[in-house]
Amino acid sequence: MLRQIFALLIAACFCQQPWAQSKLSPAARHLVAGLASGQASTRASAGATVSAYVHLAPGADVSALERLGATVNLRCGDIATARIPAGALEAAASLPGVAYVQTAVPVARMMDIVRPAVGADLVQAGSGLPRPFTGRGVVVGIIDAGFDYTHPNFRTPSGELRIRRVWEQGYGGGTPPEGFSYGSELAEPGQILAAGGDVASGSHGTHVAGIAAGSDGAEGAYLGIAPDADIVLVSISGADTETNVNVSDAMAYIYRYAESVGKPCVINVSLGVQAGPHDGTSTFDTLADAMLGPGRLLVGSVGNFGGINFHLSGDFSGPGPDTLRTFVDYRQALTTATAGGDIDIWGEPGMDLKVCVFTYSTSRGEIADSFSVSLPASGQATPGVSAVLSGTVGTMAAYGETSPLNGKPHVLVTSGVSRLRAGYSVGLWVVSASEGKVDVWADGNKLGLTSGGIDGWAEGDDLNSPAEIGGTGRGVISVGAYVTRNEFDTENVGHVGTGETMGGIASFSSHGPTADGRVKPDVAAPGSAVVSSASSHDATLSSQPVALYQQYGGRDYAYAYMQGTSMAAPVVTGTVAQWLEACPGLSPADVRRIIAATSVSDSYTGDVGPGGDCTWGFGKLDAMAGMQAVLDFASGLPGVAAVPSTVAVCPLGGGRVRIVAPAGSAVSVAVSRADGVAVMSADGVSPGHVADLSALPSGVYVVRASAAAGTACAKVAVR
Repeated sequence: MLRQIFALLIAACFCQQPWAQSKLSPAARHLVAGLASGQASTRASAGATVSAYVHLAPGADVSALERLGATVNLRCGDIATARIPAGALEAAASLPGVAYVQTAVPVARMMDIVRPAVGADLVQAGSGLPRPFTGRGVVVGIIDAGFDYTHPNFRTPSGELRIRRVWEQGYGGGTPPEGFSYGSELAEPGQILAAGGDVASGSHGTHVAGIAAGSDGAEGAYLGIAPDADIVLVSISGADTETNVNVSDAMAYIYRYAESVGKPCVINVSLGVQAGPHDGTSTFDTLADAMLGPGRLLVGSVGNFGGINFHLSGDFSGPGPDTLRTFVDYRQALTTATAGGDIDIWGEPGMDLKVCVFTYSTSRGEIADSFSVSLPASGQATPGVSAVLSGTVGTMAAYGETSPLNGKPHVLVTSGVSRLRAGYSVGLWVVSASEGKVDVWADGNKLGLTSGGIDGWAEGDDLNSPAEIGGTGRGVISVGAYVTRNEFDTENVGHVGTGETMGGIASFSSHGPTADGRVKPDVAAPGSAVVSSASSHDATLSSQPVALYQQYGGRDYAYAYMQGTSMAAPVVTGTVAQWLEACPGLSPADVRRIIAATSVSDSYTGDVGPGGDCTWGFGKLDAMAGMQAVLDFASGLPGVAAVPSTVAVCPLGGGRVRIVAPAGSAVSVAVSRADGVAVMSADGVSPGHVADLSALPSGVYVVRASAAAGTACAKVAVR
């Protein structure tokens, strides 16, 4: 029977007329086709603008694009980002100076104990270092959404706002940043505080920013990694701004600000998407690599696709037809509201590729209906095809190209199925007579890949699962998540257990390698049940696990638990900000070498080896060992000044505090209540001593440490 089905595919599915290569990407062609047919799923009307990457011929003039109603924002070499009227996409692609137009693809957000786990508390305290390092003089950029600009976590102890700039890409009514044509820039503290926040649902951005650069809004319990860094936020909230193109614009904006104030910068992108080649050649990765350099760094989350069967690969032997076949796993119950989802198929340069989309009757054991696209090695192709297949409600479509980004054959399959008849499945059949590898990625959210329990059909896996944006670029530092907390009590929803293994890799953390065989992630950091600031504007906060409520300025604020590689990435971002304070000229290659040399291996990581591995990267982040390596590296550079040793008091949470002073110092420690009443004291305390105040009555205490090198104090909360 299978041989008969295969013969049917060859004879019926792949007998297509040739079609010239388009200058529109498959996603752009899907949007144009939707406009022509009036399909609402395109999310755009002909007059609406859409974000796009535009690849230009060398020396091309963009004025012809502007005459079509487009606005060009970022221009980097021969790549531009633009906002183009949807109805003008075909006209834009036909311009002589335009080589290729890619419409944007949506991105998804990748969601106390942390600082001691990675040694960042020691770096903040200056233990064994020339002085404390807290990100002072460094810009930390966060590209995200769900921001609360008023949260006390983003103020200095004296109440000064540390957020220097905000670009709200999805909101008009204000002035866009210089050089950009959309959104509103908030450039003054009064403007930022008056705006309050960006969205009324969600705290992702507030949480991520608090991990990277929170500044003791809860009396030290949940201090961020770089609490003295300057903060720049870009909100990508809004249906037409939550895309890879807008993230590229956001990066350029943050780096331009940092350059204008003469400070080094590290940007956090806890965002990702599975659409793309996963080999570092996507337009986003190309632009990012062009923007990065000394003092211009990027950290990203590797993705939360661990344990999801959404990828598969096949090695085609050639020279005769070889096949890879699988079924689509609809991971959400199908309704009109949940319809959608994409599958990206990539071969190797020079391969011929044929993809058949079909419905399969499980009761009859045969294909019920099908259509296909063909990408011969000659470069000719069949046009995009769409159809309502037997047994489904909703349109399936497929669009092929030989990608100008890397010369690879590429097919995008889109699902608009909102109902599937009982006894029917939707499947994909990939055929090639060429030798080479084919990778298939479903989006991992709405769609996965499954064998359907039938022998000879491929089951999806979670390998090659680093997400585009945070996980595949050559310059980005990609971060996986490991577990430092797997159960906790909350203020509002009771006891929570995550089922994760303490010290182990988080079950959701994506695995490498990239499609071109590079190790990703680069490093792992705590990302399971991390506590950080939550937005007071978040309408869903009452259902989220809250660790602490506090009042500030007459308003209620909260710190909440979240988990994901979204939380692990800003741990590394804040650490890199500490390192940049010590050596502002660090490059992406420098940071990767430091991580490779200083990350920790243990019984959970195993021996990752000198090249790292595709679960842990180079191991668990060690901020302290990394800082010592940075200082060793920086000591030979001109302009890196020596700094004196000092005394510091470092709250660890849980009523504990570490006393830091130069080696050999005799330290006096005094503890008093907030009203000044002394409660305990000790002389001759050794540097590095951890004082435990947890037996004291609940309240806020002031711990003062004095030695020959100076005096320091900090507030410690006991609960």
